[in-house]
Amino acid sequence: MNSGKKSGALIGFGQVAQKAHAPAFLNNPDFQIVAAADSSPARLAAAGNFFPGLRGYPTAEALLQTEASLDFVVIATPPAFHAQQTLLALRRGLHVLCEKPLTWNISELNEIRWQAASIGRVVFTVNNWAHSALWLKAQELVAGGSIGDVRHAELH
Repeated sequence: MNSGKKSGALIGFGQVAQKAHAPAFLNNPDFQIVAAADSSPARLAAAGNFFPGLRGYPTAEALLQTEASLDFVVIATPPAFHAQQTLLALRRGLHVLCEKPLTWNISELNEIRWQAASIGRVVFTVNNWAHSALWLKAQELVAGGSIGDVRHAELH
């Protein structure tokens, strides 16, 4: 059915999903996005423009209750929902890629860690600095030659 590709769903289809996650999945033949959840019909329609045939849901819960053949989910909702949605996905046996922050408290983190370990699934939090204002400014300074030759750069 899926020709060896890993099937996934997007939970939340705002700017981060549109500008980062969707293009990345479209450019990787190993993955296919088959479903999305978003409370906004307009954002679900936008997701469908990226992924023709996409099945849309108004909530993460509806998506996770209905989609039986997923391998992973990408969570790109507001941070207050990350821990709960990550746990829902883990309870369905899915791998999770979650925007930062994953959670704001240690008890939720411990529950996520335990759940992921107990079912052998990966939870990975996105920390992409490639397009951050700080990194873009550093690139601008290097390109302009105003700080001399750069041999190494790190963000901490």
